Amino acid sequence: NQALADQNKFSSDSIYLIVRSKQVQNMRFVDLPGIISNKSKGVDNRSEIKAILKYEIFKANTKMCVLLEPKEFATNPIVDFIDETLGSRDAWIDKATFMMTKFDMRLGDSRTGSKTNAFFKEFMENKVFPHMVITETLATENLAPLELFKQRQELLGKAERTEQHRFDEWLTGHRQYLETHPSDEELDPRLKKCIGFKSAADKLRQIMLEDTARRLPEVLQEIR
Repeated sequence: NQALADQNKFSSDSIYLIVRSKQVQNMRFVDLPGIISNKSKGVDNRSEIKAILKYEIFKANTKMCVLLEPKEFATNPIVDFIDETLGSRDAWIDKATFMMTKFDMRLGDSRTGSKTNAFFKEFMENKVFPHMVITETLATENLAPLELFKQRQELLGKAERTEQHRFDEWLTGHRQYLETHPSDEELDPRLKKCIGFKSAADKLRQIMLEDTARRLPEVLQEIR
């Protein structure tokens, strides 16, 4: 990646992570490139990204995990980009799970139920239900490779506890505000199901299990 960046080049070669285990379903993850939301920065590779996206999404049994920025629906370009690439929302929305990363950037602006519901209103009206994810980052990544790896591993090791603590504080703030402002709103029940990375992982697991169950008769028929 760094070599390509230094040459201001873009590669259409996919990066695959294949997982095989007796403990989980066999899976193949494909890391697709993000879109460039500001054409004045760098080279605009939208046409190449569209080609990659079309190639991958129309493969049998493909599911999407779409990462959203922690900002309003209208300024999140990825949904419109996928619509434009695949033709319509109906062509892909049922295959997608959404994660809004870096949600800690929105905690202050979403400190009440009404504010949070208002922020997500347009998302939900467009059939987009983002899982809110908080991921701690290092103060600096200007470290020697081994030290960088070590610190990232330490972050991952405590990521779930750290995220849970941040969201617990956030929800406590909601409850306390509602006690002193009874006219405010509780958090939308649909959003309550989308708090934390674990909620997204559970959703993806459910989708894969349902897909496996649906295809099981076909698989058994092929074996026979």
